[in-house]
Amino acid sequence: MEKAISIIGKLEQFKRKLSHVEKLTMVRRIFLAIRNGGCGIIQSAMTADPAYIGSVALTLNKIHQKCPSLFVQEEGITIFNIPSWTDYEDALVRICGTVDLDDADLNKLKLPSLLEETQLKIQHKLYYLLQKDLQTLVEQTLPAGAATFGFANNFQLSPDDRGKLFQHIANKDPKASAWLTANGMFPAQRMSDLTMQTALQIRLLLPIITEGYVCRCGELMDRFGEHALICPQVRSRVRPTMHSYLKQGIKSAITSAIRKNDTNYVMETEEPLMRRWFEEIAIENRQPFDNLTAEPVRTRADIIIKETEGEEKAKVVDVCITSALAQYNWIVDYWKGKIANAYAQRKLNGYKLSFNLNSDNADLVIFCIETNGCYGTGAVKFMEWLSNNLDHTNIETYYLHQQIAVSVVAARAEAIRVIANCIARPPNVPVPELEIRLNRGNEGTVTAHRDHNAKSKRNRH
Repeated sequence: MEKAISIIGKLEQFKRKLSHVEKLTMVRRIFLAIRNGGCGIIQSAMTADPAYIGSVALTLNKIHQKCPSLFVQEEGITIFNIPSWTDYEDALVRICGTVDLDDADLNKLKLPSLLEETQLKIQHKLYYLLQKDLQTLVEQTLPAGAATFGFANNFQLSPDDRGKLFQHIANKDPKASAWLTANGMFPAQRMSDLTMQTALQIRLLLPIITEGYVCRCGELMDRFGEHALICPQVRSRVRPTMHSYLKQGIKSAITSAIRKNDTNYVMETEEPLMRRWFEEIAIENRQPFDNLTAEPVRTRADIIIKETEGEEKAKVVDVCITSALAQYNWIVDYWKGKIANAYAQRKLNGYKLSFNLNSDNADLVIFCIETNGCYGTGAVKFMEWLSNNLDHTNIETYYLHQQIAVSVVAARAEAIRVIANCIARPPNVPVPELEIRLNRGNEGTVTAHRDHNAKSKRNRH
């Protein structure tokens, strides 16, 4: 979190490019609680009045019992006869001017009610009301319908507005937001400054791709570059790198869980063929492939977890990542993980065309995550299985979610930087004749170069 605070300071440069409303909304999102879609940084100005009022509500009853001479009656009204009491009344006026406090709670915070009983948890309630008011102000700047988890007819909106809505909903998901509380002291949870900055731009809904830029296919790019992940012309050059990031992050999380706990599970280091675990269906017996209901399947599994002793089935995991902007004909509204579930079902249908999944030795798991960090149902159940079999505490389970969230954020941030530098272009600039190809570097980083450079290197070797 300290690193996040330092990076947020660097976001000041983006204020010059934003309108007044966008600047104000950015600041509000920074101080909004994580569960409400913000960055969870506590603002002293927001906590000062609730803390002061809460401390008075907790102690005034005791003070009255010990020193009743401090309280006087004037015209039948009890008054706390010290000069600083006006500070409390001023704080109460400021709170009432910001939040809608009902009459019953307001009377409890006034004399003589404060002397009759100690008011517990009033500080938390006041801070909650302030956060609720702040959340309402933030959501008023979003397209209509963003205040609910499911909103109808969102595909009538522009890709940029859909991306903002989907990211706003994902920001409220604790699993997708786990990277905010990751501890950089652990190598698996460490992010570079540039990755953290890009991730915070996404969370604060700040534009990354220049407004008006288009893709190589001619379509308008959204602010997060998500179009490139669903564009038929360039998605095959971006998504494999994101898949690699996510797969390595999950493997690292599982490896650390196995090492920390005394379990009889092992994870295979290689990626074996799927036909090792599932019987292949003969080509002549396969059903016709339907692009509307199925996806091409991998011939190799991404992750294999099995017991060294016992009869439990092995977990054959296919890791996949999909954009929340992917349009499926049967989806008319969105909530966290819904696109991941739809894509996982298409992958499962593809496997059913090629393999007999009714195996006595293994279970197929489609671990699908959206680019905004929301888990599909298969991923949630797999993480529950990991928690029950490999972990013994909630702290370690949350650590797994943090590692995976960091992997997703790092993969997306790297992809967006490549999209911004190599794919997005001004609308009046012609498409380059030499196609740009994206490859994974030695450490999973993304590099971009032109085809003639790659050919010249091959010729030299």
